[in-house]
Amino acid sequence: MANFTGKAILVTGAASGMGLATARLLAQAGAKLLLSDLDEAAAQRAAAECGASEALGIGCDVSSEDAVRAMVERAVST
Repeated sequence: MANFTGKAILVTGAASGMGLATARLLAQAGAKLLLSDLDEAAAQRAAAECGASEALGIGCDVSSEDAVRAMVERAVST
């Protein structure tokens, strides 16, 4: 696995399945994570449990351009 220390990475569908597995691997590689899922509470749990030094869980419907824009704005302001 490559070294992602200091890199900020967005993972969608991050509360379960392949998204969560990806988040865990990226956390092990040192990435700062923005974890997105339709279920914000689940995304926040994933952020707390994935093992990243920095992780933020945000609820977002990525099929909505406005929701994605709001998610990015929230992430950047944090």
